[in-house]
Amino acid sequence: MEVDQSTVDARRDDEIDLVALFRKVWYRKWWVAGATLLCVMAALSYALMAKPMYRAEVYLLPPSPSDLSALNVRLFKQRSDLGALNSGSDFLFENTISPEQAYDRFLRALKSRQQLMHFFESSGIAGSYNGAGEVDSGKYFDAFYQAFSFSLPPGEALSGAKVTLEGESAVQVADWLNRYVGDVFLATASSLTSDLGSRLRQSKSQIAEEIASKRALAEAKRLDRIARLEEAYRIAQAIGLIGYGSAVRGDNGIMTINVQSSSDQLFTRGTEALAAEISVLESRKSDDAFIPELRSLQESLNQLNAVSVPSDSVQAARIDMAASVPDSPVKPKKKLLVAVGGILGLVFGVFIVLVVPLRQRC
Repeated sequence: MEVDQSTVDARRDDEIDLVALFRKVWYRKWWVAGATLLCVMAALSYALMAKPMYRAEVYLLPPSPSDLSALNVRLFKQRSDLGALNSGSDFLFENTISPEQAYDRFLRALKSRQQLMHFFESSGIAGSYNGAGEVDSGKYFDAFYQAFSFSLPPGEALSGAKVTLEGESAVQVADWLNRYVGDVFLATASSLTSDLGSRLRQSKSQIAEEIASKRALAEAKRLDRIARLEEAYRIAQAIGLIGYGSAVRGDNGIMTINVQSSSDQLFTRGTEALAAEISVLESRKSDDAFIPELRSLQESLNQLNAVSVPSDSVQAARIDMAASVPDSPVKPKKKLLVAVGGILGLVFGVFIVLVVPLRQRC
């Protein structure tokens, strides 16, 4: 079988002669060396001139139940109070928060732009981004926010977290990061204790309103009692009934003894007894002793008032390792830049050796 010679020649033309290419490159090896050296010098210059960036890191852990013990409050009702308060449980007051809930709130505050903006403005960090003097903090906040990196657990998982901050000053990034994490600790603890205080105030307000309502009702009942006694007094005075069981002369001249003392016939007690009770009721300064459930409510109120809300004893997270001043910068990576520059220079040099002469022939 004969093969067309033109076909064979075409195939040979399409094949790459590696030996010939190597000879071309070796013949112009100084071109390749020059291009490589040029790129290496450019990369090294950038690595030496670029501002070093340092990274500080803070490692966090979830809180333990003891860190939240001040927030977990349970007050039991008194036995006489079990039916007095409008509640289906035996607790006068109950506030519980789990480590998962507290840790989740802390992490959300840690990543909050609003929380970070407050720290950025209150700490005077904007001046460090634009030198001394008056600055627009909002203008540089985005750069500050981008310098943060958060590695947080998913959802409410109780696992460790890490927050990092990069900057040009090793001392500043460590100081800023520790201060920011500390501010978030305080803000979260304040928020949790504020929620507890709000619920306490609400419960105390309900009991105080119930006490005031019972006192007002007792006073109204006392005034109603005085009104009935005064009416009975006028009746007894009209018929001449002075004391209980005294003689009363009727229209027919017959003397009778009335000993009835039912509630709807108070006048039968006589004017002396009625006047004495009216005087006592009018001179009474307080009705508290005559309100059956009042003392129990007051004791419940005293229990709520005794609950303190110490924010400094609440920890929504724990610091596993605080930020320390980094020893070396993380950027630029000089060795990597020089290596990449050398590789690019080598490729660029080979490209020049192979392409430029071809274009000149064309």
